[in-house]
Amino acid sequence: MLDKSISTSGFVSTICQHTGRQCRSATRLARDLEQANVTARTFSPVFELAGVTRLAGCHETCMGIFRLSLDGVQLFCGVEPDAGLDELSAFASQFLETDAGELASMPCDPPLAFATTISARHQPELHIRAEAS
Repeated sequence: MLDKSISTSGFVSTICQHTGRQCRSATRLARDLEQANVTARTFSPVFELAGVTRLAGCHETCMGIFRLSLDGVQLFCGVEPDAGLDELSAFASQFLETDAGELASMPCDPPLAFATTISARHQPELHIRAEAS
C-alpha cells in the first residue's frame, strides 16, 4: 500500500512502491506542471490539460498520466496511459482522507505513487512521514 508523505512545495507526494521514497522525477514534473498551470490561467481561466508522460528516475521507468485544472495538478505514476483520471482522482482523495489500511474499496488499481496539489479547499489530515529532499 502507498505511504503518505508531504513536501513543502504545496504538493502531497506518496512514497513510490518501487523505490520506497518520493520519486524526484515525479516531484520535479509536478512542480513544472503547476508552473505551467499558473501561467496558462493568466491567459485562460478555464484552462485544462491532461496528458501522458514517462518518468525516468530510478531503475524503473514508469508511465504516468497527469491533469491540470482549476483544482491544481494531479500526477499518477506507474499507470497505463488509458487509466481513468476520474477514478484515480477519486482514489487519491479517498486515500488522503483515510487512515492507512482503511480504504473501503478502490475505484481502480492504485498507482505506484502520485503527487497532487493541496488546494485551499481540500486540506486533508495527513499522517506524515517526513523525507529530506
